[in-house]
Amino acid sequence: MIFVKKTSDKITNHLKQSSTKFHYGARKGFDINGQMLVKSLRHEMTHGRKTGRTYKIYRGIGGRALKRPRLHVASTKDEFPAVITGKLRQSVDYRVLGSTKMRFGAGDGSMEYAKILEARNEYLKKTFINHKSQFKTNLNRQIKKALGFK
Repeated sequence: MIFVKKTSDKITNHLKQSSTKFHYGARKGFDINGQMLVKSLRHEMTHGRKTGRTYKIYRGIGGRALKRPRLHVASTKDEFPAVITGKLRQSVDYRVLGSTKMRFGAGDGSMEYAKILEARNEYLKKTFINHKSQFKTNLNRQIKKALGFK
C-alpha cells in the first residue's frame, strides 16, 4: 500500500507566492548589481590611472581632423582600457537572464577590439572581482526584501 500526502492548497499557494517573490528579488538584485558594475567600469575607463605611452592624436571622433592634436595616455596591461573614441565604454552593458543569471560584458558581438582587450587586460573580470562582496550583499538584500525579511 502506498500513502501519498498532499499539501494543502494554502501551503501550496504560499510556496508559489514565496517562489515568485524570491525570483523577483533575485532579478532585482541582479539589476542593481549590473548597474553598479557598468557604472564602476565606465568610471575606471574614463577617470582611472593611466601610465602607458603618451602620444598625439590627430583625428577626433568620426575621423574628423582636429585643429590641434591632443595628447593621449594609453593604458598598460594591468590597467583598465584608456578611452579614445568612447565606443568600447558605451558598449559596456549587462542583461538579466531570468532569476539565475546575469550577463555583463562589452562589445556588441562585432567588436573584436573588446575581445582582444579582455584577453589582454581582463578588465571585465577585474571589475567583477573588485565588487564581488558588494554583489553578494546586494543580491541577498534584495531577496530578503522581496520575501519580507528586514
